[in-house]
Amino acid sequence: MMNEPPGSELSEPVEPVEPAAPQMMRVLPWRTPDDRPCFLLTDESGGPVSDLADSIEEMQLDIGEELLRHARAMHADPKVPDREFRYLSRRLAEALGDALRVARS
Repeated sequence: MMNEPPGSELSEPVEPVEPAAPQMMRVLPWRTPDDRPCFLLTDESGGPVSDLADSIEEMQLDIGEELLRHARAMHADPKVPDREFRYLSRRLAEALGDALRVARS
């Protein structure tokens, strides 16, 4: 005990520390103002940002399903103007991009 600092014999034993939960990067369903992806460092226990991301992803998937139903109805109607198909095509592309981001994250 000669090399120990004074008072060390009064120290309490150190309790073992449990390792922290593993963390992962989650891609969020929104982008920065300059169109870069946003990420959240999370430990899978959830939290307000993770809950918000879950609800937005659910809404995005619901919108995609609604667009798909609309597209099928439009294809059945030979009188639909081309400009409506182009508009629908842009919205479907956005919805597919959202769905792929959700699926890959």
